[in-house]
Amino acid sequence: MRAALYVRQSLDKQGLELGIERQEAECRRLAEARGYTVTEAIRDNNRSASVGERPGYQRLLGMIEHRTIDVVIVLRIDRLLRRPIELEWLIDLCERTGASVVSVDGLVDLTNSGGRQVARLQAAFARWEVEVKSERHRLANAQKAAAGKPHGSRRPYGYEADLITIRPDEAETLRQMAYKVIHGWSLKDVAYDLNARGVTTTTGKPWYPITVRNLLQKKRYAGVREYQGAEYPAVWPAVFDTATWKTLQLTLRQRREARAETPTARRYLLTGLVVCGKCGRPMNGSARIDRPGAPLRRTYICSVQGDTQRQGGCGGVRRNADALDWWIREAVIRRLDTPQLAALLPHEEHDDTELFGLIEERLAQQQRLDGLAEDYSTGLLSRDQLARANTAGQAHLAALNQRIEELHRARQSVNILPAGQTVRQAWEECGSDSWRRSLLQLLIEKIIVHPGNTKPFINVDGRNMRFDPSLIEVLWRH
Repeated sequence: MRAALYVRQSLDKQGLELGIERQEAECRRLAEARGYTVTEAIRDNNRSASVGERPGYQRLLGMIEHRTIDVVIVLRIDRLLRRPIELEWLIDLCERTGASVVSVDGLVDLTNSGGRQVARLQAAFARWEVEVKSERHRLANAQKAAAGKPHGSRRPYGYEADLITIRPDEAETLRQMAYKVIHGWSLKDVAYDLNARGVTTTTGKPWYPITVRNLLQKKRYAGVREYQGAEYPAVWPAVFDTATWKTLQLTLRQRREARAETPTARRYLLTGLVVCGKCGRPMNGSARIDRPGAPLRRTYICSVQGDTQRQGGCGGVRRNADALDWWIREAVIRRLDTPQLAALLPHEEHDDTELFGLIEERLAQQQRLDGLAEDYSTGLLSRDQLARANTAGQAHLAALNQRIEELHRARQSVNILPAGQTVRQAWEECGSDSWRRSLLQLLIEKIIVHPGNTKPFINVDGRNMRFDPSLIEVLWRH
Protein backbone atom coordinates (compact mmCIF):
# COMPACT_ATOMS: atom_id res chain seq x y z
CA MET A 1 0.00 0.00 0.00
CA ARG A 2 1.13 3.53 -0.74
CA ALA A 3 1.61 5.47 2.47
CA ALA A 4 2.20 9.14 3.26
CA LEU A 5 3.70 10.14 6.58
CA TYR A 6 2.36 13.31 8.20
CA VAL A 7 4.40 14.96 10.96
CA ARG A 8 3.73 18.29 12.65
CA GLN A 9 5.20 20.41 15.41
CA SER A 10 3.53 23.56 16.79
CA LEU A 11 6.59 25.42 18.01
CA ASP A 12 10.12 25.25 16.67
CA LYS A 13 11.66 28.68 17.26
CA GLN A 14 15.16 27.58 16.23
CA GLY A 15 13.99 25.62 13.19
CA LEU A 16 15.89 22.47 14.22
CA GLU A 17 12.94 20.14 13.53
CA LEU A 18 14.08 17.73 16.26
CA GLY A 19 10.49 16.84 17.21
CA ILE A 20 9.67 16.39 13.51
CA GLU A 21 12.58 14.01 13.02
CA ARG A 22 11.53 11.79 15.95
CA GLN A 23 7.93 11.65 14.70
CA GLU A 24 9.03 10.66 11.21
CA ALA A 25 11.30 7.91 12.52
CA GLU A 26 8.42 6.35 14.51
CA CYS A 27 6.06 6.58 11.52
CA ARG A 28 8.60 4.91 9.23
CA ARG A 29 9.02 2.02 11.67
CA LEU A 30 5.26 1.39 11.59
CA ALA A 31 5.22 1.56 7.77
CA GLU A 32 8.08 -0.94 7.56
CA ALA A 33 6.41 -3.30 10.06
CA ARG A 34 3.19 -3.29 8.02
CA GLY A 35 4.88 -3.48 4.64
CA TYR A 36 3.69 -0.08 3.42
CA THR A 37 5.57 1.78 0.69
CA VAL A 38 6.28 5.33 1.88
CA THR A 39 5.82 7.68 -1.07
CA GLU A 40 6.27 10.96 0.80
CA ALA A 41 6.85 12.42 4.26
CA ILE A 42 4.84 15.63 4.64
CA ARG A 43 6.01 18.13 7.24
CA ASP A 44 4.23 21.07 8.86
CA ASN A 45 6.97 22.40 11.10
CA ASN A 46 6.25 25.30 13.46
CA ARG A 47 2.56 25.11 12.52
CA SER A 48 -0.44 25.01 14.85
CA ALA A 49 -3.28 22.57 14.16
CA SER A 50 -5.86 24.91 15.72
CA VAL A 51 -5.02 28.29 14.14
CA GLY A 52 -3.39 29.46 10.92
CA GLU A 53 -2.64 27.76 7.63
CA ARG A 54 -1.03 24.32 7.22
CA PRO A 55 0.22 23.91 3.66
CA GLY A 56 1.37 20.32 4.27
CA TYR A 57 -2.02 19.23 5.64
CA GLN A 58 -3.83 20.79 2.69
CA ARG A 59 -1.52 18.95 0.30
CA LEU A 60 -2.18 15.71 2.18
CA LEU A 61 -5.95 16.14 1.74
CA GLY A 62 -5.36 16.72 -1.98
CA MET A 63 -3.39 13.48 -2.24
CA ILE A 64 -6.24 11.58 -0.57
CA GLU A 65 -8.81 13.25 -2.83
CA HIS A 66 -6.84 12.32 -5.98
CA ARG A 67 -6.23 8.76 -4.66
CA THR A 68 -2.45 8.97 -4.97
CA ILE A 69 -2.05 7.38 -1.51
CA ASP A 70 -3.86 4.58 0.31
CA VAL A 71 -2.97 5.26 3.93
CA VAL A 72 -1.82 8.15 6.14
CA ILE A 73 0.46 7.41 9.10
CA VAL A 74 0.69 9.83 12.05
CA LEU A 75 2.26 9.59 15.49
CA ARG A 76 -0.99 10.54 17.26
CA ILE A 77 -4.28 12.03 16.09
CA ASP A 78 -3.44 15.38 17.69
CA ARG A 79 -0.49 15.68 15.29
CA LEU A 80 -2.98 15.51 12.43
CA LEU A 81 -5.80 17.71 13.74
CA ARG A 82 -7.23 19.27 16.90
CA ARG A 83 -10.75 20.17 15.84
CA PRO A 84 -13.56 17.57 15.85
CA ILE A 85 -15.16 19.11 12.76
CA GLU A 86 -11.95 18.53 10.78
CA LEU A 87 -12.02 14.89 11.84
CA GLU A 88 -15.54 14.49 10.47
CA TRP A 89 -14.43 16.02 7.16
CA LEU A 90 -11.48 13.61 7.07
CA ILE A 91 -13.69 10.61 7.85
CA ASP A 92 -16.06 11.54 5.02
CA LEU A 93 -13.11 11.98 2.64
CA CYS A 94 -11.60 8.61 3.56
CA GLU A 95 -14.96 6.82 3.18
CA ARG A 96 -15.39 8.37 -0.27
CA THR A 97 -11.87 7.53 -1.50
CA GLY A 98 -11.14 4.34 0.37
CA ALA A 99 -8.08 5.78 2.14
CA SER A 100 -7.29 5.07 5.79
CA VAL A 101 -5.52 6.81 8.65
CA VAL A 102 -3.54 4.96 11.31
CA SER A 103 -1.49 6.16 14.29
CA VAL A 104 1.75 4.82 15.73
CA ASP A 105 0.17 4.57 19.19
CA GLY A 106 -2.32 2.06 17.74
CA LEU A 107 -5.38 3.92 19.02
CA VAL A 108 -6.59 5.31 15.71
CA ASP A 109 -7.75 3.39 12.65
CA LEU A 110 -10.40 5.08 10.52
CA THR A 111 -11.17 1.85 8.62
CA ASN A 112 -13.58 0.63 11.33
CA SER A 113 -16.25 2.12 13.61
CA GLY A 114 -14.29 1.43 16.79
CA GLY A 115 -11.23 3.25 15.50
CA ARG A 116 -13.35 6.17 14.34
CA GLN A 117 -14.98 6.45 17.77
CA VAL A 118 -11.57 6.48 19.47
CA ALA A 119 -10.43 9.14 17.00
CA ARG A 120 -13.49 11.25 17.84
CA LEU A 121 -12.76 11.00 21.55
CA GLN A 122 -9.12 11.90 21.01
CA ALA A 123 -10.03 14.85 18.79
CA ALA A 124 -12.47 16.15 21.41
CA PHE A 125 -9.81 15.77 24.10
CA ALA A 126 -7.26 17.55 21.88
CA ARG A 127 -9.71 20.42 21.39
CA TRP A 128 -10.25 20.62 25.15
CA GLU A 129 -6.47 20.79 25.63
CA VAL A 130 -6.27 23.68 23.19
CA GLU A 131 -9.00 25.59 25.00
CA VAL A 132 -7.43 25.01 28.43
CA LYS A 133 -4.03 26.12 27.14
CA SER A 134 -5.60 29.21 25.55
CA GLU A 135 -7.31 30.14 28.82
CA ARG A 136 -4.04 29.73 30.70
CA HIS A 137 -2.26 31.92 28.17
CA ARG A 138 -4.93 34.63 28.38
CA LEU A 139 -4.77 34.64 32.16
CA ALA A 140 -0.97 34.70 32.12
CA ASN A 141 -0.93 37.53 29.57
CA ALA A 142 -3.45 39.56 31.59
CA GLN A 143 -1.39 39.10 34.78
CA LYS A 144 1.77 39.99 32.90
CA ALA A 145 0.16 43.14 31.48
CA ALA A 146 -1.21 44.22 34.87
CA ALA A 147 2.32 43.95 36.25
CA GLY A 148 3.53 46.19 33.40
CA LYS A 149 5.80 43.52 31.94
CA PRO A 150 6.59 43.41 28.19
CA HIS A 151 5.13 40.92 25.75
CA GLY A 152 6.51 39.46 22.55
CA SER A 153 9.90 38.44 21.26
CA ARG A 154 10.80 41.04 18.59
CA ARG A 155 13.02 43.83 19.82
CA PRO A 156 11.13 47.14 19.70
CA TYR A 157 12.90 50.14 18.24
CA GLY A 158 14.56 52.13 21.02
CA TYR A 159 15.02 49.19 23.40
CA GLU A 160 17.41 46.28 23.82
CA ALA A 161 16.51 42.63 23.25
CA ASP A 162 15.27 42.33 26.85
CA LEU A 163 12.44 44.72 25.81
CA ILE A 164 13.12 46.86 28.89
CA THR A 165 16.52 48.53 28.66
CA ILE A 166 16.65 51.67 26.54
CA ARG A 167 19.06 51.68 23.60
CA PRO A 168 20.42 55.26 23.77
CA ASP A 169 21.14 55.88 20.07
CA GLU A 170 17.72 54.67 18.92
CA ALA A 171 15.92 56.48 21.73
CA GLU A 172 17.63 59.70 20.64
CA THR A 173 16.50 59.02 17.05
CA LEU A 174 12.92 58.64 18.30
CA ARG A 175 13.15 61.96 20.14
CA GLN A 176 14.49 63.65 17.01
CA MET A 177 11.62 62.17 14.98
CA ALA A 178 9.08 63.50 17.47
CA TYR A 179 10.76 66.91 17.56
CA LYS A 180 10.62 67.20 13.78
CA VAL A 181 6.98 66.14 13.57
CA ILE A 182 5.99 68.61 16.30
CA HIS A 183 7.93 71.36 14.50
CA GLY A 184 6.15 70.89 11.18
CA TRP A 185 8.00 68.11 9.34
CA SER A 186 5.78 65.70 7.43
CA LEU A 187 6.02 61.96 8.10
CA LYS A 188 7.38 61.53 4.58
CA ASP A 189 10.14 64.07 5.20
CA VAL A 190 11.08 62.34 8.46
CA ALA A 191 11.31 59.01 6.62
CA TYR A 192 13.41 60.59 3.84
CA ASP A 193 15.78 62.04 6.42
CA LEU A 194 16.22 58.72 8.26
CA ASN A 195 16.90 56.82 5.05
CA ALA A 196 19.33 59.46 3.78
CA ARG A 197 21.34 59.13 7.01
CA GLY A 198 21.41 55.33 6.74
CA VAL A 199 19.18 54.77 9.77
CA THR A 200 17.15 51.53 9.47
CA THR A 201 14.41 49.79 11.43
CA THR A 202 15.19 46.93 13.83
CA THR A 203 14.81 44.52 10.92
CA GLY A 204 17.23 46.49 8.73
CA LYS A 205 14.51 47.86 6.45
CA PRO A 206 14.11 51.45 5.20
CA TRP A 207 11.58 53.79 6.75
CA TYR A 208 8.20 54.59 5.24
CA PRO A 209 5.84 57.37 6.38
CA ILE A 210 3.41 54.81 7.78
CA THR A 211 6.26 53.16 9.70
CA VAL A 212 7.15 56.50 11.27
CA ARG A 213 3.52 57.24 12.15
CA ASN A 214 2.83 53.82 13.67
CA LEU A 215 6.01 53.95 15.72
CA LEU A 216 5.35 57.41 17.12
CA GLN A 217 1.84 56.36 18.17
CA LYS A 218 2.96 53.36 20.25
CA LYS A 219 2.14 53.96 23.91
CA ARG A 220 5.17 51.87 24.86
CA TYR A 221 7.25 55.01 24.31
CA ALA A 222 5.19 56.82 26.94
CA GLY A 223 5.89 54.03 29.44
CA VAL A 224 2.46 52.42 29.06
CA ARG A 225 1.68 48.69 28.74
CA GLU A 226 -1.49 48.02 26.75
CA TYR A 227 -3.62 44.87 26.86
CA GLN A 228 -7.10 44.47 25.34
CA GLY A 229 -7.89 48.17 25.68
CA ALA A 230 -6.60 48.51 29.24
CA GLU A 231 -3.46 50.49 30.14
CA TYR A 232 -0.95 49.80 32.91
CA PRO A 233 2.26 51.52 34.06
CA ALA A 234 5.14 49.73 32.32
CA VAL A 235 8.28 48.39 34.01
CA TRP A 236 10.43 49.86 31.23
CA PRO A 237 11.40 53.56 31.15
CA ALA A 238 9.59 55.88 28.76
CA VAL A 239 11.38 57.40 25.78
CA PHE A 240 9.20 60.55 25.81
CA ASP A 241 8.27 62.68 28.78
CA THR A 242 4.56 63.28 29.37
CA ALA A 243 4.47 66.76 27.82
CA THR A 244 6.27 65.67 24.64
CA TRP A 245 4.07 62.58 24.29
CA LYS A 246 0.85 64.59 24.58
CA THR A 247 2.05 67.25 22.16
CA LEU A 248 3.17 64.61 19.66
CA GLN A 249 -0.14 62.74 19.75
CA LEU A 250 -2.10 65.97 19.44
CA THR A 251 -0.01 66.97 16.42
CA LEU A 252 -0.55 63.60 14.71
CA ARG A 253 -4.27 63.72 15.46
CA GLN A 254 -4.71 67.19 14.02
CA ARG A 255 -2.83 66.21 10.88
CA ARG A 256 -5.17 63.26 10.36
CA GLU A 257 -8.15 65.57 10.68
CA ALA A 258 -6.58 68.10 8.30
CA ARG A 259 -5.92 65.38 5.70
CA ALA A 260 -9.53 64.20 5.98
CA GLU A 261 -10.75 67.73 5.22
CA THR A 262 -8.24 68.47 2.42
CA PRO A 263 -7.06 65.18 0.91
CA THR A 264 -5.51 66.78 -2.21
CA ALA A 265 -1.71 66.53 -2.23
CA ARG A 266 0.32 69.74 -2.64
CA ARG A 267 3.49 69.51 -4.68
CA TYR A 268 4.07 73.28 -4.96
CA LEU A 269 4.95 75.30 -1.88
CA LEU A 270 2.28 77.99 -2.22
CA THR A 271 -0.73 75.96 -3.44
CA GLY A 272 -3.63 76.60 -1.11
CA LEU A 273 -2.40 80.15 -0.43
CA VAL A 274 -1.99 81.69 -3.88
CA VAL A 275 -5.17 82.92 -5.64
CA CYS A 276 -5.94 84.61 -8.95
CA GLY A 277 -6.36 88.38 -8.71
CA LYS A 278 -8.67 88.37 -11.71
CA CYS A 279 -11.32 85.78 -10.76
CA GLY A 280 -10.45 84.93 -7.15
CA ARG A 281 -10.00 81.18 -7.77
CA PRO A 282 -7.10 79.22 -6.24
CA MET A 283 -4.10 78.86 -8.54
CA ASN A 284 -2.44 75.51 -9.24
CA GLY A 285 1.15 74.49 -9.76
CA SER A 286 2.00 73.54 -13.34
CA ALA A 287 5.11 72.85 -15.43
CA ARG A 288 5.45 74.20 -18.98
CA ILE A 289 7.97 74.36 -21.82
CA ASP A 290 8.32 77.84 -23.33
CA ARG A 291 9.87 76.65 -26.59
CA PRO A 292 11.13 73.42 -28.15
CA GLY A 293 14.27 72.21 -26.41
CA ALA A 294 13.82 74.50 -23.40
CA PRO A 295 13.71 72.97 -19.93
CA LEU A 296 10.51 72.63 -17.92
CA ARG A 297 9.57 75.79 -16.05
CA ARG A 298 7.52 75.71 -12.85
CA THR A 299 4.56 78.10 -12.76
CA TYR A 300 1.46 78.94 -10.80
CA ILE A 301 -1.55 79.19 -13.11
CA CYS A 302 -5.23 79.99 -12.81
CA SER A 303 -6.38 76.81 -14.53
CA VAL A 304 -9.52 76.76 -16.63
CA GLN A 305 -10.21 73.27 -15.27
CA GLY A 306 -9.62 72.51 -11.61
CA ASP A 307 -7.83 69.52 -10.06
CA THR A 308 -10.95 68.14 -8.38
CA GLN A 309 -13.77 69.48 -10.54
CA ARG A 310 -14.35 70.36 -14.18
CA GLN A 311 -15.01 74.07 -13.67
CA GLY A 312 -11.86 75.96 -12.74
CA GLY A 313 -10.65 79.54 -13.03
CA CYS A 314 -10.39 82.15 -15.75
CA GLY A 315 -7.07 81.00 -17.18
CA GLY A 316 -5.86 84.59 -17.36
CA VAL A 317 -3.04 84.71 -14.78
CA ARG A 318 0.27 82.82 -14.65
CA ARG A 319 3.47 83.43 -12.62
CA ASN A 320 6.94 81.95 -12.43
CA ALA A 321 6.79 79.57 -9.42
CA ASP A 322 10.51 79.76 -8.57
CA ALA A 323 10.42 83.55 -8.52
CA LEU A 324 7.17 83.75 -6.52
CA ASP A 325 8.40 81.16 -3.98
CA TRP A 326 11.62 83.14 -3.54
CA TRP A 327 9.84 86.48 -3.19
CA ILE A 328 7.42 85.12 -0.57
CA ARG A 329 10.31 83.55 1.31
CA GLU A 330 12.13 86.86 1.45
CA ALA A 331 8.93 88.69 2.45
CA VAL A 332 8.37 86.26 5.33
CA ILE A 333 11.93 86.59 6.55
CA ARG A 334 11.77 90.39 6.36
CA ARG A 335 8.50 90.41 8.25
CA LEU A 336 9.80 88.16 11.00
CA ASP A 337 12.86 90.34 11.45
CA THR A 338 10.50 93.00 12.83
CA PRO A 339 9.04 93.27 16.37
CA GLN A 340 5.95 91.41 15.08
CA LEU A 341 7.99 88.21 15.46
CA ALA A 342 7.47 88.29 19.22
CA ALA A 343 3.70 88.44 18.80
CA LEU A 344 3.53 85.79 16.09
CA LEU A 345 6.05 83.29 17.44
CA PRO A 346 5.99 83.20 21.25
CA HIS A 347 8.50 80.81 22.81
CA GLU A 348 6.94 80.09 26.19
CA GLU A 349 5.39 76.70 26.93
CA HIS A 350 1.83 76.40 25.65
CA ASP A 351 -0.88 74.75 27.77
CA ASP A 352 -2.85 72.30 25.64
CA THR A 353 -5.43 71.48 28.33
CA GLU A 354 -8.17 73.56 26.72
CA LEU A 355 -7.36 72.20 23.27
CA PHE A 356 -7.59 68.57 24.46
CA GLY A 357 -10.91 69.31 26.16
CA LEU A 358 -12.38 71.03 23.09
CA ILE A 359 -11.39 68.14 20.81
CA GLU A 360 -13.20 65.69 23.09
CA GLU A 361 -16.21 68.02 23.25
CA ARG A 362 -16.24 68.28 19.45
CA LEU A 363 -16.31 64.48 19.17
CA ALA A 364 -19.21 64.29 21.63
CA GLN A 365 -21.08 67.06 19.78
CA GLN A 366 -20.64 65.27 16.45
CA GLN A 367 -22.01 62.07 18.00
CA ARG A 368 -25.02 64.01 19.32
CA LEU A 369 -25.68 65.41 15.85
CA ASP A 370 -25.39 61.95 14.33
CA GLY A 371 -27.99 60.72 16.83
CA LEU A 372 -30.60 63.33 15.87
CA ALA A 373 -31.67 61.42 12.77
CA GLU A 374 -32.25 58.28 14.83
CA ASP A 375 -34.28 60.27 17.39
CA TYR A 376 -36.43 61.62 14.56
CA SER A 377 -36.91 58.17 13.00
CA THR A 378 -38.08 56.71 16.34
CA GLY A 379 -40.47 59.58 17.00
CA LEU A 380 -38.56 61.22 19.85
CA LEU A 381 -38.25 64.41 17.78
CA SER A 382 -40.69 66.08 15.42
CA ARG A 383 -39.54 67.53 12.09
CA ASP A 384 -39.47 71.07 13.54
CA GLN A 385 -37.62 69.90 16.65
CA LEU A 386 -35.10 68.08 14.46
CA ALA A 387 -34.49 71.21 12.36
CA ARG A 388 -34.03 73.46 15.40
CA ALA A 389 -31.78 70.96 17.18
CA ASN A 390 -29.67 70.46 14.06
CA THR A 391 -29.28 74.22 13.48
CA ALA A 392 -28.25 74.85 17.09
CA GLY A 393 -25.94 71.82 17.09
CA GLN A 394 -24.20 72.82 13.87
CA ALA A 395 -23.69 76.34 15.20
CA HIS A 396 -22.11 74.98 18.37
CA LEU A 397 -19.92 72.64 16.32
CA ALA A 398 -18.76 75.54 14.13
CA ALA A 399 -17.86 77.56 17.24
CA LEU A 400 -15.89 74.62 18.60
CA ASN A 401 -14.03 74.23 15.31
CA GLN A 402 -13.17 77.92 15.23
CA ARG A 403 -11.79 77.89 18.78
CA ILE A 404 -9.83 74.69 18.09
CA GLU A 405 -8.31 76.31 15.02
CA GLU A 406 -7.32 79.38 17.07
CA LEU A 407 -5.67 77.26 19.75
CA HIS A 408 -4.00 75.06 17.18
CA ARG A 409 -2.54 78.11 15.46
CA ALA A 410 -1.33 79.39 18.82
CA ARG A 411 0.44 76.14 19.67
CA GLN A 412 1.88 76.01 16.15
CA SER A 413 3.43 79.39 16.76
CA VAL A 414 5.22 78.02 19.82
CA ASN A 415 6.69 75.02 18.01
CA ILE A 416 7.26 76.29 14.50
CA LEU A 417 10.70 77.89 14.92
CA PRO A 418 13.53 75.70 16.30
CA ALA A 419 15.19 77.23 19.33
CA GLY A 420 18.43 79.08 18.67
CA GLN A 421 17.84 79.54 14.93
CA THR A 422 16.92 82.58 12.90
CA VAL A 423 14.06 82.27 10.42
CA ARG A 424 16.50 82.27 7.48
CA GLN A 425 18.65 79.56 9.07
CA ALA A 426 15.61 77.41 9.81
CA TRP A 427 14.23 77.90 6.28
CA GLU A 428 17.49 77.08 4.50
CA GLU A 429 18.55 74.18 6.76
CA CYS A 430 15.15 72.50 7.07
CA GLY A 431 14.70 69.55 4.73
CA SER A 432 10.93 69.68 4.88
CA ASP A 433 8.56 71.67 2.67
CA SER A 434 5.83 70.73 5.16
CA TRP A 435 7.58 72.86 7.79
CA ARG A 436 7.92 75.78 5.37
CA ARG A 437 4.25 75.49 4.41
CA SER A 438 3.23 75.42 8.09
CA LEU A 439 5.15 78.64 8.68
CA LEU A 440 3.53 80.29 5.66
CA GLN A 441 0.03 79.23 6.73
CA LEU A 442 0.71 80.60 10.19
CA LEU A 443 1.62 84.02 8.81
CA ILE A 444 -0.33 84.42 5.56
CA GLU A 445 -4.07 84.44 4.90
CA LYS A 446 -3.70 84.46 1.10
CA ILE A 447 -1.40 85.59 -1.71
CA ILE A 448 -3.19 87.45 -4.52
CA VAL A 449 -1.51 87.40 -7.95
CA HIS A 450 -2.86 90.33 -9.98
CA PRO A 451 -2.89 90.27 -13.79
CA GLY A 452 -0.37 92.44 -15.60
CA ASN A 453 2.12 92.48 -18.47
CA THR A 454 5.08 94.25 -16.84
CA LYS A 455 7.90 91.78 -16.36
CA PRO A 456 11.10 93.36 -15.03
CA PHE A 457 14.05 91.12 -14.25
CA ILE A 458 14.91 90.23 -10.64
CA ASN A 459 17.79 88.20 -9.23
CA VAL A 460 16.54 84.96 -7.66
CA ASP A 461 19.40 83.26 -5.79
CA GLY A 462 21.84 84.17 -8.55
CA ARG A 463 19.48 83.66 -11.52
CA ASN A 464 17.78 86.44 -13.48
CA MET A 465 14.04 85.85 -13.84
CA ARG A 466 11.17 87.94 -15.15
CA PHE A 467 8.96 88.84 -12.19
CA ASP A 468 7.07 91.93 -11.00
CA PRO A 469 6.64 92.09 -7.19
CA SER A 470 4.18 95.00 -7.54
CA LEU A 471 1.59 92.58 -8.91
CA ILE A 472 1.75 90.43 -5.76
CA GLU A 473 -0.46 91.25 -2.78
CA VAL A 474 0.05 89.38 0.50
CA LEU A 475 -2.73 89.39 3.09
CA TRP A 476 -0.95 88.77 6.40
CA ARG A 477 -2.61 87.27 9.44
CA HIS A 478 -2.80 89.55 12.47
